[in-house]
Amino acid sequence: MPTDLPNTRLQPELLAENVILCCGEDRQTVLAAVPPGPAPLAEHHFRSYSFYRYQDHTLVLSAIGTGCLEPLLYEMLSLKKVTRIVLIGTAGALPGSRATLGEVYAIEAARASATALDQDAGEAPRAPRWSGPVDLPTATSVSTDLYYGFTDAAEGPYLRHFRNVARQASGRTADLVDMEVAQFYTLCSFAADISEVEYLAVKGPANRVTNHEEQNLHTPAVLAKAFRAAFALLGLEFRPAGAAPAAAPKPEADMTKLIGEIKLYWTIQIAIGAMLGVIPSVFGKNSYAALIICLSLFLLLTIGSVYNIIGNYYIRIEGARIGLGGHQENVITPYLCKIYCVIAAILGGYIGYCVALALDLGGGAWSHALVGLGSLGCLYAVYAIQGRIFHSLLAGSPECYRDYARPLRAMFPKWLVPFLPRSARP
Repeated sequence: MPTDLPNTRLQPELLAENVILCCGEDRQTVLAAVPPGPAPLAEHHFRSYSFYRYQDHTLVLSAIGTGCLEPLLYEMLSLKKVTRIVLIGTAGALPGSRATLGEVYAIEAARASATALDQDAGEAPRAPRWSGPVDLPTATSVSTDLYYGFTDAAEGPYLRHFRNVARQASGRTADLVDMEVAQFYTLCSFAADISEVEYLAVKGPANRVTNHEEQNLHTPAVLAKAFRAAFALLGLEFRPAGAAPAAAPKPEADMTKLIGEIKLYWTIQIAIGAMLGVIPSVFGKNSYAALIICLSLFLLLTIGSVYNIIGNYYIRIEGARIGLGGHQENVITPYLCKIYCVIAAILGGYIGYCVALALDLGGGAWSHALVGLGSLGCLYAVYAIQGRIFHSLLAGSPECYRDYARPLRAMFPKWLVPFLPRSARP
């Protein structure tokens, strides 16, 4: 039995028969997604690897890609203690994917493309080896060591330097793209002479390959669901809520960003409200001066209405990420949206009135028309801006926000919001 494993310095007592392996994810995000329960019995950290030994399983964290996975699996399986490994983590959703953002899938087939194992893995997709029941929807994956090889970077000048990779990548179709599954299946199958191990990958899309900004948004939900699936596959039960793993961030520390978002939200809303208190003082001023002041107030009004939507979104997402809130009623933000629209209509009417005075139109029909047009124009401008911001956020949002945003969806139907971003169009 190997006693000097140079890449992991792994000792047999750190390994259980059941292993949950996670590659390429942020350590704190992974540990925050670990099901609640007792702290690990032992920990070991060396190079890019971390091992957390629990009573009935070992959680292993690794860096990304083939170069980290190959020495880890060889050294871990050479100890001949592991009998089942579930690989969990996030992936990207390819165009035409059947997979839903934020959900997890058992990977039934994975092809290697632009990896260090392409020739040995072969053209045929690699499959898991698992004898137990798998109560999960399935998906296919293509695995690569070239992180941006399957994104929109592949359509630009970036991949011109990798002609063979680009040609190979163009022939790969799958639901997901990741950086480990095909290599994981291949390496585990090659390790039969070292250890007879069963292996399965559970992955979920955290982003579309055309939108990397979604990745960190959906990652906590994907990891939480992947852990639940791994526990079920390995026959482990969720323990009653208890102490989090020793290395997990404390809830108080986790709330820092949430509290910061709430403070910023209300600071901006109160500041805008105070500035709008200037409106009564505008009446009776010189028409040109009043017009400039009203236009400035309209700009501030727009800023407040925009952050009303954006701040509300990030507060809900951050609350969900740290496990607060559950089902919440979205009450304040929809009411503020309506209030901003009413104020915009009043302000727009006075802008139209100031324009009529500046043009010396008197109090006739043209003056009334400008007042009405100004009121309707500013009302719809603020409404449309809020609607566009909302649908931009909604298009890439997790499920917790979609349910929370029902009042805003009713307030901003797509047919009434102009210039929707492409990702939000029906």
